[in-house]
Amino acid sequence: MASSSAPVHPYRYMALFLALLLGVYLLVFLTGNKEAKPKLGIDLQGGTRVTLTARTPDGSEPTRDALNQAQQIISSRVNGLGVSGS
Repeated sequence: MASSSAPVHPYRYMALFLALLLGVYLLVFLTGNKEAKPKLGIDLQGGTRVTLTARTPDGSEPTRDALNQAQQIISSRVNGLGVSGS
């Protein structure tokens, strides 16, 4: 004798799942703290500014060519890290 089982209705399970998902959504987003403010990272707060001063080993003034070369080296290293605006 074969056992008779109730037919499976996948749409009922899907509807129940969606109803539960909607309930959780409403619970989380409608009852949460409305005054919460995100903590901004350094990139969104305004960033960081670095000022470099050129010095030579003997204490004399660096030449314009040496300063331009140093600027190109620093820019290529900073821009290589994905930092823009330098």
